[in-house]
Amino acid sequence: MNISNSLSLECLQQEFGCVGAFISNEIKRSQIKPIAAPAEFELYYSIYHPMMLLMSRQCLFHQTVGCKKKRFDDKCLRKCDKSASIINLTEASFVVDKQRGDHNALYNPENFLNLDIVAEIQNKFTGFMIDLRDIKTETAVNADKATVVSLFDTYIHGDINARQILEQTIVGTICQQYKKGL
Repeated sequence: MNISNSLSLECLQQEFGCVGAFISNEIKRSQIKPIAAPAEFELYYSIYHPMMLLMSRQCLFHQTVGCKKKRFDDKCLRKCDKSASIINLTEASFVVDKQRGDHNALYNPENFLNLDIVAEIQNKFTGFMIDLRDIKTETAVNADKATVVSLFDTYIHGDINARQILEQTIVGTICQQYKKGL
């Protein structure tokens, strides 16, 4: 769910007994700042992740890279592990990814990285999430996962120098939503 206002948080708590939620990455900073969480409710934000645009139970490789199977079945779900880049008629590129045990997914070519929110909106979030799944986007990560996690942790805990190292380590990201909104 893309939680984008205080009323949604109140509803999650009252109707479903939720104790926390993620705030949407699709809204801009001026929309995030006034969001107020109910008492005893935790707020989270994903500061780094591949941007999934679509998940489908249909095979997205059949027409793109020529999978020979006629239909997506249980064997495909359990065993297929493929990735491809595609370009549509308007020259926009996308990443099609299928990992074992998961359905087909369409991703933005660049991962989302928002380091600004850590300093700009302080004391709102209980925690931040980073998604280090091996989705083959155009974003380059020039360090092992343990180093990347350590850099994020150092930055979140106030070391401003870690930001520059993170920006040099993770190359080819976007963050337009936080600045402009949808």
